[in-house]
Amino acid sequence: MAPLRWGICATGLISQDFANALSLSPENHTIAAIGARDPNKAKEFAARFGIKTVLDSCEALGSCTDVDVVYIGSLTYMHFEHARHFLKSGKHVLCEKPLTLLPEQTAELLALAKSTSRFLMVALWSRFFPAYSRLRQAVTNGELGTVRLVQANFCLPVPEVVRLKEKKLGGGTLCDFGAYLVHLASWVYGGEKPLSVTVAGHVNETGVDRSGGIIIKYSDNRLASLTWSGDSGPATTALVLGDKGSAKLEDYFWCPTKLTLNGELIHMPTPPVRQGDKFNFFESGGLLYEANHVKECLEKGLTESPLLSHKECQLIHDILAEGHKQLVQRLIKSSVDNDYSFVCITWSYMAPLRWGICANGMISQDFANALSLSPENHTIVAIGARNPDKAKEFAARFGIKIVLDSCEALGSCKEVDVVYVGSLTNLHYQHARHFLQSGKHVLCEKPLTLLPEQTAELLALAKSTGRFLMVALWSRFFPAYSRLRQAVTNGELGTVRLVQANFCMPLSNFARLNDKRHGGGALCDFGVYLVHLASWVYGGEKPLSVTVAGHVNETGVDRSGGIILKYSNNRLASLTYSSDAGPSATATVLGDKGSANLGDLFWCATKLTLNGELIHTPSPPARPGEKFNFDESGGLLYEANHVKECLDKGLIESPVLPHSECQLIHDILAEGHRQLGVDYHNMDA
Repeated sequence: MAPLRWGICATGLISQDFANALSLSPENHTIAAIGARDPNKAKEFAARFGIKTVLDSCEALGSCTDVDVVYIGSLTYMHFEHARHFLKSGKHVLCEKPLTLLPEQTAELLALAKSTSRFLMVALWSRFFPAYSRLRQAVTNGELGTVRLVQANFCLPVPEVVRLKEKKLGGGTLCDFGAYLVHLASWVYGGEKPLSVTVAGHVNETGVDRSGGIIIKYSDNRLASLTWSGDSGPATTALVLGDKGSAKLEDYFWCPTKLTLNGELIHMPTPPVRQGDKFNFFESGGLLYEANHVKECLEKGLTESPLLSHKECQLIHDILAEGHKQLVQRLIKSSVDNDYSFVCITWSYMAPLRWGICANGMISQDFANALSLSPENHTIVAIGARNPDKAKEFAARFGIKIVLDSCEALGSCKEVDVVYVGSLTNLHYQHARHFLQSGKHVLCEKPLTLLPEQTAELLALAKSTGRFLMVALWSRFFPAYSRLRQAVTNGELGTVRLVQANFCMPLSNFARLNDKRHGGGALCDFGVYLVHLASWVYGGEKPLSVTVAGHVNETGVDRSGGIILKYSNNRLASLTYSSDAGPSATATVLGDKGSANLGDLFWCATKLTLNGELIHTPSPPARPGEKFNFDESGGLLYEANHVKECLDKGLIESPVLPHSECQLIHDILAEGHRQLGVDYHNMDA
């Protein structure tokens, strides 16, 4: 029960913080020796922390009889050699993450620890924070229900940190930042081996990664969607979503002092630094939790931690290795292409635009409700639906004179200028085609079609018939989106490096989302908003690569997934969607000089935080005596007004959402479906 005698390997910033943390508990820990390459720095270190034995190399700690356990804080590429040397010398070892750069080296060290009966643990200190313990307890006890999603990001702009940029130093942000993300997912999911690991990102000229996204797919429709970047930020939060609750590890998730559990904020401050000293990194007093755990294990005669077993250590390093492998492979496959064109013809609709509404579902109700807020610009002249009774109810509610017994009948209604298509997703293509062929302009709910070749056909048909066609991605016309795009274009954020967003809503019982015959699937419904946002921020640029992984249900449609879009110039979008978990629907845009956040509900945003300034842009309220079915549906009026502006100018495509970008968005969705194994060519399969 005497104090544990530590040897410190290397004098860098993390070693300084570890020594500082040990000094907070002299009854449990003492630093017996310091070993380093630079004798002057070793002496300075020893003087600062009252260390008696100063050695002229790290390796000399192995033969120091006063040392029980060595803390390895050397550069990443040296971890394997140092850990192997100390284990062979009979020392216990706590080694900074990652333990090694290669999974076979990790396996060798774990086997060596077992054969020499020495304690070995990788220093993933997060696991020993009280917030992590409480989170794991909540998961195990079912306080969140079944956890469906872990969504986290570790983004800090560190362009000046040389060791992260140099391969020969073991650089790369996946090793440094990504290790914490993978570790968190493994902690939440109990060290379970994932079904698949999908990674995409940017690699610099020295051959190490700078940013990326990781999608880890687990059994039972569970997912982890993780994002890291050394080029943008700060953004360092983690969200755990179950079907009955949620937990959030606030900034900084890897060393959290706050946990929000099912709405309750729990504060758990770390030990403060000793008087007259300071830490180099965030919350480094928490390193004492890790050191105390090592002491507890050694007092029990253990050679591995029961909280971070050797098996899980190997799994984490295997996932990191798979990430490195995929980053190299995806770098080889990159290509760039972009194209824009606009078509203009002549007509004008300065009078109120005359709308026909196709289908009477909830979104059509909200669209009609929004149109009624601006009678000087819009009038609804006809409703067409399969069910005549529901069509009559719809007409009575919104004062519509013409009631048609089918959606298709709107095509021959001379009073209609433009048709709003709010039918089920599987009907969008045939309805839009019919109305274009009938000479009507068309605003069609998203997605425009389920197949990219159908999208191309409709866009060509609009051009050949001279009719206006736009997919109803209403988000783009919200004031918050306009201001965001302005900020990006004007350089207020610097160079944007990352778009990170999630759209997670627990709608597992929503029939049409589960039914392939109705065009179901969460990528079509939720993911389209995510892809659209990335395209908006990056100016409609075609990504270098699209990487998607997720879960598909027994009917052949996807329930949840992660999307990584890799763009030129080290830019990335990391997007997560789920119809099994939530609610969580936020979006952050990170540049090298600033950031923007579209608060909850990012797709119909009424708040924008731009470089710390909160901007409120409320959407129009429902008319008196009415209510909307969906959040902020008054914002549908922005979209309708834009259609009118385009028609008043004689345009057949929107300059804000051009046909080329519409095709790009649907191409990305189609590639996602291909990678997921969702095939809409055969709607019954």
